[in-house]
Amino acid sequence: MRHFQYADCSCQNLGRIPRNRMKIRIRQFADTTCAQFMRICLALLASPAFSEGMPFEEELPIFADCCLPGHGEKSQKSGLRLDFRERESRGGDSGKIQLPDRGGRTEIIGQIAASNPDSRLLINEEALSTKQIAAIRQRIDQGSRWPDTVARNLKQAGPRFWSLRPLVLPTVPELPSEWASWAKNPIDAFVLHRLAANQLTPSSEAARPVLIRRLAYDLLGLPPTPEQIRQFVNDPHPLAYERLVEKFLASPQYGERWARHWLDLVHFGETHGYDKDKPRPNAWPYRDYVIRALNADRPYSRFVREQLAGDALYPGTLDGLAATGFLAAGPWDWIGHAEVSEDKVDGKIARNLDRDDMVTTAMNAFTSLTVQCARCHDHEFDPVNMREYYGLQAVFAALDRSDAEFDPNLETRRLRAKLRVEIQSLEQRQKEYRTRIQKLGGARLAAIEKEIQDLETPEKAHPAYGYHSEIADRDDVEKWVQVDLGSAVAAERIEYVSAYDNHNGIGAGFGFPVRYRIEVSKHPVFDGRAVTVADYTGADVANPGVLRQRILLSKKPVRIVRVTATKLAPRNNDYIFALAELAVFSRDGKNVARAKTVTAKDSIESGVRWGKKNLVDGVFPGIQRDAEARNSRLAAARKERAVLLEEQIPQKLRQQIAATKAALEE
Repeated sequence: MRHFQYADCSCQNLGRIPRNRMKIRIRQFADTTCAQFMRICLALLASPAFSEGMPFEEELPIFADCCLPGHGEKSQKSGLRLDFRERESRGGDSGKIQLPDRGGRTEIIGQIAASNPDSRLLINEEALSTKQIAAIRQRIDQGSRWPDTVARNLKQAGPRFWSLRPLVLPTVPELPSEWASWAKNPIDAFVLHRLAANQLTPSSEAARPVLIRRLAYDLLGLPPTPEQIRQFVNDPHPLAYERLVEKFLASPQYGERWARHWLDLVHFGETHGYDKDKPRPNAWPYRDYVIRALNADRPYSRFVREQLAGDALYPGTLDGLAATGFLAAGPWDWIGHAEVSEDKVDGKIARNLDRDDMVTTAMNAFTSLTVQCARCHDHEFDPVNMREYYGLQAVFAALDRSDAEFDPNLETRRLRAKLRVEIQSLEQRQKEYRTRIQKLGGARLAAIEKEIQDLETPEKAHPAYGYHSEIADRDDVEKWVQVDLGSAVAAERIEYVSAYDNHNGIGAGFGFPVRYRIEVSKHPVFDGRAVTVADYTGADVANPGVLRQRILLSKKPVRIVRVTATKLAPRNNDYIFALAELAVFSRDGKNVARAKTVTAKDSIESGVRWGKKNLVDGVFPGIQRDAEARNSRLAAARKERAVLLEEQIPQKLRQQIAATKAALEE
């Protein structure tokens, strides 16, 4: 669970006690109020020391956990504050603890020393010892004064979170002589000591076939092979087991097994999550880094630094870059980050949640401390408040998730660098060719290109863009979309228009397939009886921009019209299929496809902008203009530009331009 759970008790039940720190079973105190119980706590714990009991400093943690949450600096329930002397009680003589009447005291002792476990008061899930109960009885009878050192000691004690305490080296228990030989290491001594305390004896030593299976499952997550079992069982070496452990630890499967635990801790995923659970094809370098680090027995200090700032601390190294995938391993809201701009409220919310995920993952993983509750409010029992939380979030405020170039080996890095130089050279050459063409074409060419640009640019974009397939990671994936007219219609022609979207600077012709075919069927089920009416699958077609495309059908009976993309359009390091509109006209000139049923192999349904229904909504780029005249003029302008280039541009230059373009595409 990401958040600690707290028991929200009333003051009658000792205030709000953190369930993860203390489990308290309380039956009804007959005549004892919460304030009286707290004064009893004072009587139990407040003496500087006494000869037969534990010193105050050792009992202080129990007092701090039990009493101070409701009667300390932040909260003074029943008007009682117990963290410094001047206000330890209301009324009474200076520093004297006021105890409840004898009946209340008897009830308290009955709760602490009850023989029935269900009726007994437990502190930190454990009953008080006989010695502690005896001390409590004595203190109740004698009363006690609040020591002057308490306020200082309480502040030094601080929050008793186990993850914030310094590590200590415990004393290894002494064992009875008859069992001393059983313990081969200090851990065995602790286990045996606890067994002896519960009057238990160790299990017999496991047989070698059992032992190797346990070890293999634990270290590798896989059963041992029959050959491995045979070798271990027959190994006469006195360190056969130790050598087997080393062998398994040196196995690459060791890292694969234990990396899973770390990847779970940082909620690593190879898809984004949320409503658009897109694949993450580039998540694997971080996964492989964790495996590699475990198999290399990387020091934990460097393991931490690499994941938080490896690109800055270890620049130019394979692991320095891959390890920072730690910060982006968790879920990622594609809509909030990629499809909604950062200046909108939803975009700001998504980025705030993203920073919270980074803070949460880093603090939970590396300090075993929850801080995410402080994003909204201070927690009475958490050591991190809101101000400190947002200080932590500010550390990650400049980060954003994106794809980075990653070369898994030195040879790939060298090849990438070589190709980058070649690409820059070709692009510079193209730029020089364009400059020469503009000079040769003069004002006439500039005017024609301006006209083409104006004709290709649609008027102000309508919020409904069209149909958009799901994204593919390669262009040879088939995608299709079809319209069912409901019944067979004598169709005269099919018209379709590509979409317009400025994503990645594409603009007109966004998502128009590079190769495709169009099929029609007069039957209600699209099957082998469909007829192909247009086939552009044999070679790449030029992107038509937003020019309306037309296919004549000669009044062919049609019920279903399907467009199948066999080579998808490039988008941004990925590939898609998109269309703004698909219309079918009957012989009376009516668009019989308008608002009819649309199905597809897959589809991105994104609010108003993209959706199957947009394919037949009558909205498409250029609809508000005289489409026929516009399309005709655009075709004429393109032809005029081609003629002008052929007249003004030398053949050798045209050949150089074509060769450069081909080389750059390759």
